[in-house]
Amino acid sequence: MKNKYKNIIKLFNIKIISMGLKYLLILYLSSQLLNPTEFGMFSLFLIILNFAYLFVGFGVIDTGMYLISRDNNKELCGTTFVLTFFISILFSLVLTLALYYYDFKHYGLIGIVSCGYMLNLFVKKISVGLHERFSMYYFEFFMYLLTFLLIIIFAHNVYDSIYIYSSSMLGVSLFFIFRLKPTFSNLTNNLKYLLENIKGYGIKVHFSQFIAMGTYDLDKLMLKHFLGFTSVGIYNLALTFIMPVKLFSISISEMLFKDFAKQTKIKKEIFILNLVISFLFSIALSILGYILIISFYDKAYYEILKYIYLLPILAVLSSIYVPINHFFSAKGLGKQKFINALVLATCNVAFNFIFIPIYGVLGAIIATILALIVNNIMFIYQYKKYINRS
Repeated sequence: MKNKYKNIIKLFNIKIISMGLKYLLILYLSSQLLNPTEFGMFSLFLIILNFAYLFVGFGVIDTGMYLISRDNNKELCGTTFVLTFFISILFSLVLTLALYYYDFKHYGLIGIVSCGYMLNLFVKKISVGLHERFSMYYFEFFMYLLTFLLIIIFAHNVYDSIYIYSSSMLGVSLFFIFRLKPTFSNLTNNLKYLLENIKGYGIKVHFSQFIAMGTYDLDKLMLKHFLGFTSVGIYNLALTFIMPVKLFSISISEMLFKDFAKQTKIKKEIFILNLVISFLFSIALSILGYILIISFYDKAYYEILKYIYLLPILAVLSSIYVPINHFFSAKGLGKQKFINALVLATCNVAFNFIFIPIYGVLGAIIATILALIVNNIMFIYQYKKYINRS
């Protein structure tokens, strides 16, 4: 267990460095290169990427991660990649239509290049299933490093930034997929096996993602509708400041993913460590966010200072349930994930419609906090119910 904690700390440290690069990227885009409206457009593009995946993912990658971890069958890596490749084509089509709807220029070319988003998800999730440490450690590091450097050198506007972000994601994903060395032997049988489990497990997981993630980003689309691009950029920047808090929860959950598949419950020390680190880290990052806004940002972003005290609460609530969520994934408990997602979605939609029209960005944060409180209660309830049965 001591060696596992060392690996967790190493993964967490590298993820912090990677997120630091993303921090610098967002800082440069929002304070140096793009005005608030343009940064809102870039933020909306990232949201549209998430939404497009929800319409085409079908739980393929999640099923591959689950089966590879459970069966230790590396042949499924190649089979999952084949399905992911075809889904990425459909993803590009859906993304193109969405970008056209929101009046983005060059929507066709952006849609094609952005297929790297699907390959990005493939690398991140399949490397966890394979427990391939190099990819778990360094994939996001190289992606954000390359993106940051290219944007500094070549970007002059929001569309340059979108092209570079998408192209970097595609290129780095292809490189890491090559390193994973997917094999395509016994493809027909593995494909049947994968499809069977997608029907029983993957679809439930994807529906839960569709419901939870779709409504989770609904607040940003509502802000765009009521207040315009600028409010989306301000809200996204506020969330960016506390985003790294979740990294420790993700690191410990990914490193112990294979152990979760074998264990009957999560050790209490994992919950305690996750809570303490998340709380301390959230305070530090909120203070850092305050300093950055005062030092580097246009006054249009000063609105964040009115509710920056709420960001640590949001950050901790976003982290508490993560180990349980990964535990459910490792155990193939798609039904529990689906029920929790349904409850989260209902609360999120209701709270967004109540608070955003009245309070704007502040309302979006309040709605998210209330929805996450309910979400955590549901995950803890479902987890206790499961371990009492075991």
